[in-house]
Amino acid sequence: MIGDFISDQEFTCIADFFKAESGIHLRDHKKNLVCGRLNQRLRILGLSSYGEYIEYLNVPNNKGERNMCIDLLTTNETYFFRECKHFEKLAELFTKYYQKSAPDIWCAACSSGEEAYTLAMCTQEHYGHGNWVVRASDISERMLDLAKKAIYSVHRAKNIPNEYLRKYCLNGVGEKTGYIMVNDELYHKVNFFKNNLLVPYIGGKADIIFLRNALIYFEKDEKVKILENIYRAMPKQGFLFLGHSESLNGVYDKFESIAPAVYAKC
Repeated sequence: MIGDFISDQEFTCIADFFKAESGIHLRDHKKNLVCGRLNQRLRILGLSSYGEYIEYLNVPNNKGERNMCIDLLTTNETYFFRECKHFEKLAELFTKYYQKSAPDIWCAACSSGEEAYTLAMCTQEHYGHGNWVVRASDISERMLDLAKKAIYSVHRAKNIPNEYLRKYCLNGVGEKTGYIMVNDELYHKVNFFKNNLLVPYIGGKADIIFLRNALIYFEKDEKVKILENIYRAMPKQGFLFLGHSESLNGVYDKFESIAPAVYAKC
């Protein structure tokens, strides 16, 4: 079928395009992933090969398709209160370092928004409604659109404590049965925007940054560049949360470990 095969040369062209746009290197074993993510685009566009698709991407006024390609190739797997020990640690930081007011929090690879809304729930629980907002960014416009809709399957919400579900979520009815929606109060506490981690951050200082399960997709040079941008985005005192499968050992030495996958700015 159309789109089920990609040549080495075609794969290299798409991998080069994706790395130039996102900083993420697609290794050769990702050929099946590329076909699985992009074959439908070939059929919708009436193209017979990835070579034709590459030509289509390179047409100057096809920015929308280039964004679509990036969105489809970006891995997005998340849910509410993922790696829940981190949110217990977050509460400790609130109590120890930010007694008077809520810290500035940036969810730097927010995907479809579950982590950002989780951070907003935790902040609301500790500080009340207050004058704070969680900033949340991603490179994928499609994921940001989903995040702004704030509608999720109950499967993705299974880790939300029942008390939080009652406070911050609405149950879907009718055709939305099996889904939950973030309520208006919490919804307006998260500010979503597009951001490339390889580009210096210009959104102001962030006391606490969540960058979980993102660095694993980058080569070492790109990791260092991203971490330098993260470092510069923090004030003198700042804290960084990574995914539990990630570590800064041998990669970047301007943070010190204070808990599993949690780092303080040196």
